[in-house]
Amino acid sequence: SKRINKLLINPRHPDSIVAATNNGISISPDGGITWISTLTGRMRDVEFKPNNPSVIFAALDASSGASKIYRSANGGGGWGILNNGLPTGGLDRILLGVTPVNPEVVYALIARSDAGFYGFYKSSDAGNTWTTQMDCPNNSAGCNILGRKTDGTSDGGQSWYDMSLAVSLTDENLIYAGGINLWKSNDGGQVWNIEANSGSGSNYHYMHVDQHSLEFNPLNNSLYAGNDGGLYKYVDFLNDWVDISDGLEISQFYRLGLSVSSAEILVAGAQDNGTERLSFSTWDAIRGSDGMECIIDPYDTDIIYSSSQYGGIKVSYDGGDNWHNMKPVTYDGAWITPYKMHPLNNNMIVAGYDEVYRTTTAGAFWDSISYNVSNGQSIRTIALAPSDVDVIYVATYSNLRVTFDGGSNWTNIKPGLPNLTISDVVVSANDPNWVWVTFSNYNNGEKVYESSDGGNSWINISGSTLPNLPVNCIVYQDLANNDLYIGTDIGIYHKDKNMSDWQPFMTNLPNVIVDELEIHYGAGKIRAATFGRGIWESDLYTAPNGVANNYFSYINISPNPTKDYFNINL
Repeated sequence: SKRINKLLINPRHPDSIVAATNNGISISPDGGITWISTLTGRMRDVEFKPNNPSVIFAALDASSGASKIYRSANGGGGWGILNNGLPTGGLDRILLGVTPVNPEVVYALIARSDAGFYGFYKSSDAGNTWTTQMDCPNNSAGCNILGRKTDGTSDGGQSWYDMSLAVSLTDENLIYAGGINLWKSNDGGQVWNIEANSGSGSNYHYMHVDQHSLEFNPLNNSLYAGNDGGLYKYVDFLNDWVDISDGLEISQFYRLGLSVSSAEILVAGAQDNGTERLSFSTWDAIRGSDGMECIIDPYDTDIIYSSSQYGGIKVSYDGGDNWHNMKPVTYDGAWITPYKMHPLNNNMIVAGYDEVYRTTTAGAFWDSISYNVSNGQSIRTIALAPSDVDVIYVATYSNLRVTFDGGSNWTNIKPGLPNLTISDVVVSANDPNWVWVTFSNYNNGEKVYESSDGGNSWINISGSTLPNLPVNCIVYQDLANNDLYIGTDIGIYHKDKNMSDWQPFMTNLPNVIVDELEIHYGAGKIRAATFGRGIWESDLYTAPNGVANNYFSYINISPNPTKDYFNINL
């Protein structure tokens, strides 16, 4: 039940580990085999005193604005609050900084309740007393180093999400602090200058935004920054930051879209890293923002649909070089707004915001085909029946409805299902009434449900082998044994009509959240978008025994246009 925010290994006793968790400070004396809880509360940071690891500093993140700094003088056996000279109210997240060049120095970077910058504080006596290096009573003074603007005049920030601090190992006055951007101080935190941002300003370096981690290498004092774009290193002789992330395979993908006409091409939407296109073995970034759902036209791989956060759907006709807005509404949808292309008609796309919208002209014109279908909630999932263009299932987190007549009438089919968070819906390739629903809660034995009558009744098929973790997605395999694959928070599970229960389907797959699964029938592969380890693929458990019902998508005719003769490739 504990989320670990930071780990420290005692430099004098390597088996001794200190963990700052959402439940407090825990200490293990035996390399993690056993743990002792020594301080309660949501602890976001912890540091040893550089010359004495028996002295431990810890930062409590209290949502009430009563965040505090603690110190233990006996290795975590007892703790006291350090507040002499520190503000006492309106404090949010706190990060701590120490340096071996002066072990008595402790720095505190403190955010305020709006997630912007509250102040920067220094202790020269191991936390007994503190002095204000810089505070920020008015953002217009350019002091909000945790905000978005590079001149420091932003309101608020994202300290709950991105915040980092590092002090040089050789100069106690050289400090780096990160929020959305990266800032630098040469005088112990009294004056800060913008160091890096993802823009193109002349007074800072380029670096991806959202700074989560800053560390100096104790062997050579090189500085590294970890952010939503990966890992960066400051290179002295270049006087610049260099992205060294290549090969790490750590992208956090929400969704992917396969090219049914080419097994070598796909697109995928990544957290904070936009839409990426894989063509054979080369990845290219083709659109910015947070990347979400994406689709490749089955007949023309240069036609790509992609979306950004809250439903910013766009289309490219040239492989991602240029993008054109095709969002059907002016308001925001869900963080990951769902939209699907029908496998029988590549011009028909259905999107879900608060209502359901459909285009039969590939986005040129949209029609609303629902009325109050979501009860004012954002639609989270859309499932199209591959065998019938008029059958559409839509779900919010708590409601599930279906139309069998293209949207003229909608039926509530939630009765019979648990009151849990719906994560995905999938329909059989050949029977529009055969449907499955997954849930993302921590309720044992309530993960996957099946209906063979269009949601009139439901059967729990969760079985007894699935872990009590969220199920995030589900895909049905046509032309096999009614195979189902589900993506969970730790990998993939599989089941077919001959199996009595689910079995792990993750040989060589990392232990990782799986957000979406898609099948490439031509290649006989299933591909997974993972949140933290990139895109993975595997042979299907059962090889397809024919051509899928949307078979035209898998036929290549060349040359096209043609005269006198043509070649057909299946």
